[in-house]
Amino acid sequence: LKIDKTSGGDLNLNQPLEYYYTNWDDDARYSENLGFRSNYDINGNIIDFPAFGEPYHENQYLETYFLYEYPAADEIADEQKAYIQNYIDEFETALLTDNFAADERSYAEYIDIGSFVDYFIINELCRNVDAFRLSTYLTKDKGEKLNMGPVWDMNIGFDNGDRVPIDNWVINYNQYVDKDTWMMPFWWPRLLEDAQFRAAIKSRWNSLRTNELSTAKLHLMVNEISSYLIKHGAIERNYNRWTIGVPVDYLGSIESLKDFLQTRAEWMDSEISNF
Repeated sequence: LKIDKTSGGDLNLNQPLEYYYTNWDDDARYSENLGFRSNYDINGNIIDFPAFGEPYHENQYLETYFLYEYPAADEIADEQKAYIQNYIDEFETALLTDNFAADERSYAEYIDIGSFVDYFIINELCRNVDAFRLSTYLTKDKGEKLNMGPVWDMNIGFDNGDRVPIDNWVINYNQYVDKDTWMMPFWWPRLLEDAQFRAAIKSRWNSLRTNELSTAKLHLMVNEISSYLIKHGAIERNYNRWTIGVPVDYLGSIESLKDFLQTRAEWMDSEISNF
């Protein structure tokens, strides 16, 4: 499944990318053929208006749609559609109704907690403001639980993702943006209310910070990748191909990225230590 806009050839709209530069309505033209809508709004309340309204209708910001990705919309069987719609609804209902003061979590019967934790960590570290609410893949293999990922679409993340401050969570997007067509689903703020989910994040984050996501490793990764790109002429080719109109200080951008990652990771250290 994918939580995303409806534009794009993979959804069988059969238009070139340039078409969507001026035909904005097709970004939000959801239909029963392409996917299904959550029964709950972004605040976790039952939706009382019909699905698949006109693009950008006044209440669309409350909706979360799930698009069929594989099997594709024109190949998925009716039985598969019914199954996955029911599965998502049962998970969402469990998440909303579980008593977090109790020991058991019925929502955990539906999702792979580790994949949700990793998805949260990587997108929050990168301040990927497109994550969770757009460009979001979910997978469910037969007989397995729902998984988050793979991760993609980081073009307005890092030090470009300033719709959300560097010292707040991306999942709090709805506090900073009013009635965007694609708002943050209730899943993530609700999960962060659960002490057990927070504990899973804390354990995983602390483990990663001693190795793969240590500040030294993050800086090393940026240095190695940027050096590779410079050495092989990728920077010149990039700016020859994509004219952006202003000079770019590439080396300065690298330092800015490293500064961002260090600051963001240290802020997450502080926040997660209290989980």
